[in-house]
Amino acid sequence: MLPIQIIDGQPKLAAALGQQAGKLIPQKSKDIPFSPVGIGLEKADAEIYDPSAAYPYIGDLGVKWVRIQSGWARCEKERGVYDFGWLDGMVDGISAQGASPWICLCYGNPVYDTRAPAGSRACGIAPLSEEVMRAWLAYVLQVVRRYEGRVRYYEIWNEPDGTHCWKSGVNGKEYGRLVRRTAECIKKADAGARILAGSMCNLIRLDRFCGDIGIRFDGDAAVSNFFEDWLSEAADCIDYVTVHLYRPDPEGKAGALYRYIRKTLGKYRKGIGIVQGETGTHAAFSRAGALNAFEWTDEKQAKYLLRRLYTDIVHGAFFTSYFSMFDMYESHANIPARLTRENFGFYGVLGAVFDGNGNFTGGYYRRPSYYALQNLCAIFSRGAKKCGREFRFAALCNAYWGGSDVSEYDPLKKYLTGDTFRTPEGKKFEMYYMASSVLNVDYGGTVSLIVERALQEPVFIDTLSGKAYKLHEENVVREDGKTTLLRLPLKDYPCIICDLADTDLPLERME
Repeated sequence: MLPIQIIDGQPKLAAALGQQAGKLIPQKSKDIPFSPVGIGLEKADAEIYDPSAAYPYIGDLGVKWVRIQSGWARCEKERGVYDFGWLDGMVDGISAQGASPWICLCYGNPVYDTRAPAGSRACGIAPLSEEVMRAWLAYVLQVVRRYEGRVRYYEIWNEPDGTHCWKSGVNGKEYGRLVRRTAECIKKADAGARILAGSMCNLIRLDRFCGDIGIRFDGDAAVSNFFEDWLSEAADCIDYVTVHLYRPDPEGKAGALYRYIRKTLGKYRKGIGIVQGETGTHAAFSRAGALNAFEWTDEKQAKYLLRRLYTDIVHGAFFTSYFSMFDMYESHANIPARLTRENFGFYGVLGAVFDGNGNFTGGYYRRPSYYALQNLCAIFSRGAKKCGREFRFAALCNAYWGGSDVSEYDPLKKYLTGDTFRTPEGKKFEMYYMASSVLNVDYGGTVSLIVERALQEPVFIDTLSGKAYKLHEENVVREDGKTTLLRLPLKDYPCIICDLADTDLPLERME
């Protein structure tokens, strides 16, 4: 029988958390051999910010992957004359922090294509004519040869399934031919390079999935068929498919999406991996960029980050990348002399600082999402991988003994989610949460778990704060090799249960 407190003559069970047991220790990128967590440092080719400000923050975060865009128009402003100084600085600055830069080879060049206004990024102007294609391949050859031994992963173009990045009209066959010729050029320059392609932004649109029978896109066959069209041209040339997952619900249709991608890849070539290359949301209301129709806050952004990246990890992405490191000016067609708050996107884990008139000062500050990402990097710094779910939600534990806010009658019960993870050394931990609406619900409750193994010193870790707490012994029931944990905090972002006596999570312990 459980030990019970008697309060006002009634038997009660205290909430599970006791005193703080420790805190997650941030890990330096250079000290982590591999991690599935990355960050984006895109759009530096537009010359709207100084990327060098990011490098120390990158190393302190513990991310292992940093996405950068090569910016053909910035590298070759005069035909045949290449200036890679700015790109050298990014590759070397990121690498010095112990992270791996991966380069998205992208965008057109107005010196070869008059469709692009002079001086623009020419982001939607693909090299379709043979003359421009030859110039594009010459540029790609220069980039890959220059960074051989420093950069191994190259992505071909950005979001070609959207007319903003393929202005001639979405065409999977055209893109597939670009992938094939570019991949052959990359391999010619560096046989050990890895090829990423797809960069698809429309694969996870709210209206794409139609039951279990396939996908559609508002009747637009070019977009609906884009994935298979380009794979039919270039599947044998690539190592990874990349996808961009911007949805207001972090987990929304992710399982169906990953199954669809793997099923489609299986029709053309097995063994191709999946990378989630760009996802994120704002920390404040903005008119600019993806997911700009919602009232985001610092807290919502931090929760979204944890849930979105966690979802990619559990669905087997080779790595997943958060957009972005910085807040930045999002409208790049006509960049003004002074950058103001009005057209900024607030996706950054580092928030931009503005003066009283809304002008960008050039300074940044760490948002709650920065620390959330730092915690996530620490959690997966030991190479933990999902090993199924070795626990169950005991939502119907007798409430007399201390059960849960979630019952079989609760409509939110279906949103209980979580998984068990195992490090290479065999140490296990559980991650669980309530996947309720991150926009409309600020969820906080309790739930009981039955873990399918004996836990000697169970502790609870909050991934937003990084703090670890002991559990009251009266909330822990050990029986038949299992451990029941009563009235654990249930939050709307991933939290952890681990055994303090048998864990290699990086925890600074408190006596």
